[in-house]
Amino acid sequence: MTPQLLAEVNQREAGWIGFAMVPAAVVSALLARRVLYLISFLLLSVFVGIEPVFVALFLIFGTVGQLFIQISMSNAISRTLSKEQTGVGMGLFSMVGFLSGAVSTGIYSKAVDYGAATYWIPWNPYANAAVFSNIYLALIVMTALILVIFRYFFSKETVTNIHKG
Repeated sequence: MTPQLLAEVNQREAGWIGFAMVPAAVVSALLARRVLYLISFLLLSVFVGIEPVFVALFLIFGTVGQLFIQISMSNAISRTLSKEQTGVGMGLFSMVGFLSGAVSTGIYSKAVDYGAATYWIPWNPYANAAVFSNIYLALIVMTALILVIFRYFFSKETVTNIHKG
């Protein structure tokens, strides 16, 4: 969704959009330690429409957070499944990841096509970026909910009970 934001709101060309996304990829490869997804979505939601250099910096948090979440989920899958089922489970996890990426891209694109009548964060001065701000805010809520559910179902006690039972 971010490349679409930079193209539509900031009128940037594909080369500049790719360049803006490089720092996030580099830092995520180096750090990958903490969940920073929520910070990224919050910054993008509040400051959507600002210069692409800041968007590039905000993406660093999101990319590192996404990588951390994927590592945690892979770890949880490998620990909860038996050795015989781990290969199939990891394959299914990868397939679901690819499918959800494709479906979410379609949903985001449709939301951008529809636009937004109001800002959910009213103090953002960029009227032409309201739909992006609203989408990022919705992603904050969904990510927080997913993290709470994941933490509940994969707490140390729950994982211990799965292995016992």
